[in-house]
Amino acid sequence: MLARLRIPSGWNIGFNTLAEPLEGSDFPELWDLKEDILQFQNHQRRVIVDLGWLPDFDPSGSYRLVTVALESDEDRQIEAWAAPLRIHTSKSYSEIVEVLEAWLEDESLAVSG
Repeated sequence: MLARLRIPSGWNIGFNTLAEPLEGSDFPELWDLKEDILQFQNHQRRVIVDLGWLPDFDPSGSYRLVTVALESDEDRQIEAWAAPLRIHTSKSYSEIVEVLEAWLEDESLAVSG
């Protein structure tokens, strides 16, 4: 089942496959441990929030949540991915959801310009 997330207005969902773990667990199914789990964009704030599991399908890995500047130019977007604004890693599903929702609510998470 897809995770139940609180997503404030202004966020566009690029993709979302974040699945809830089995009941009684805080760890997802092995097939849910992939690099591209979700990506949200906020054009007003000019920010991308991206979540993945690294390395793919490896239970010894962890979630990696990042925010990067949303750029209109492809070359500048590549540079933005190389210099994330925020990074949070965790093996815990509940922790990563808590941090994700906090970041989505945090209006200071914005790029001026």
